[in-house]
Amino acid sequence: MKQAIAVTWINLQSIPRRIGATLVMVVGIAGVVGVLSAMLTLTQGLAGTLMNSSSPLRAVMLSEGAHFIGVSSLSPEHIQVTETAPGVARLADEKPAVSRDVRVSVTLVGKEDGIRKGVVIRGLSPSFFEMRTDVQLTGGRMFRSGLNEAIIGEQAQRQFAGTDIGDTIDVTGHPLQIVGTFTSGGDWYESGFMMDAQTLNAARKTTSVHSLIIWLESEAAFTELNDHVMAHPTLKFQALREPDYYQRLDDAWSTMRRLLMIVGSIMAVGGLFCAFNVMYSAVSAREVEIATYKALGFGASGILVSVVVESVVVGGLGALLGTGVTWLLFQGNTVTTGGWDASVVHTMDVSLWVLVQGLVAAVGIAVLGAIIPAWRAVRLPVTEALRH
Repeated sequence: MKQAIAVTWINLQSIPRRIGATLVMVVGIAGVVGVLSAMLTLTQGLAGTLMNSSSPLRAVMLSEGAHFIGVSSLSPEHIQVTETAPGVARLADEKPAVSRDVRVSVTLVGKEDGIRKGVVIRGLSPSFFEMRTDVQLTGGRMFRSGLNEAIIGEQAQRQFAGTDIGDTIDVTGHPLQIVGTFTSGGDWYESGFMMDAQTLNAARKTTSVHSLIIWLESEAAFTELNDHVMAHPTLKFQALREPDYYQRLDDAWSTMRRLLMIVGSIMAVGGLFCAFNVMYSAVSAREVEIATYKALGFGASGILVSVVVESVVVGGLGALLGTGVTWLLFQGNTVTTGGWDASVVHTMDVSLWVLVQGLVAAVGIAVLGAIIPAWRAVRLPVTEALRH
């Protein structure tokens, strides 16, 4: 152990004399870690935004067989049965804490990339805003029932053109005026618009809604609500805990996240081989130095450990550089993930978890890149190594 510490200290002190090779290794590892960190940050932000939209004190009502709100359809009879169900919380006026949820999608042009993407307009009941006290107006005023007015989430407004207060957008052939902006804690609601459910339904020329958002008396009250639903089999509808619904939605988006990770992994693998080769070559080039240590009486295990430790230190510097650059480029940036019918606007956060993942990757590269050539070098006879 004393020999390993001594050789490691000598190696670390000699880094300035090998600054060129060391910088190449640091930059190579930083490139791999930077790509990995960016992909992890993007996918983590998307998942976090979706799951932040849910609460265990809320439930979602969908038609039978519907996996997502956009393909669900509930009639006025469904609404009536739900509002009289046990376990449903009550508002201050004793009305059931149930909100209609009507959705349509419009396409808007991104401010930065000019690409048209889908943005969701949600038609909601007044009860929604009584229960969701975290939804706060940040500009303009609240929309009025009976008028084609809407408020837009701050996240969406930052991303899409033509969404300032006073602007209008076309919704099912009707002009919809933006009268205010809101924030809701960075959840998915903030990625789109909110307006009055009855007004939106009038434009859609229907009395059905896509879903119902239900506030529960307690988490345990979901069982009562679900039993009530099961007692009306002819209506063919289903109740889901809101976290379960958004987990289902997150699972559906996982295909896109996997695609992003595949693309990122291909880029990272290219950098990985480059960093590995640089590390391998740098250690192999030190065969004479390693042979000198052996000639001075240092043991093979101590030399091997010292080379690996030095490589891990260099890898750690590369990880810090890679995540640091990622933080400077992406921390706090608002990005849009989605397609033609719906988008999720989320903020990128280079978290401690991302840093840890980057460090793990860097240490793996450093150990693999150092241990093989170092093991080969310590096994060479001193005379043979000194002839190289």
